[in-house]
Amino acid sequence: MKLNAWMTMMTADRPDAGAVQTTVSICQTISMHPRAQSLIAELDLQPHPEGGYYREIFRSASRVQPGDHRAERSALTAIYFLLVAGQHSGWHQVR
Repeated sequence: MKLNAWMTMMTADRPDAGAVQTTVSICQTISMHPRAQSLIAELDLQPHPEGGYYREIFRSASRVQPGDHRAERSALTAIYFLLVAGQHSGWHQVR
């Protein structure tokens, strides 16, 4: 089965340049396993700008201030993340 995925997302907080906003628009046709499609629908996952699908499931009310130029942020977040066959993700280091 094929899925057409359209998205426009805002990304922020590049460690090398501070808080930066970038708009990304992607249209891709993916041949997808029915179980992957089912999980995307059941978990209400959205396309991720770096590849795959995700949904934030928790954000802590506690805030932290990194010891460098980065802005204050939630102390903890958790996501569901699904990478389907044939997709690649731009993995990155979380500091």
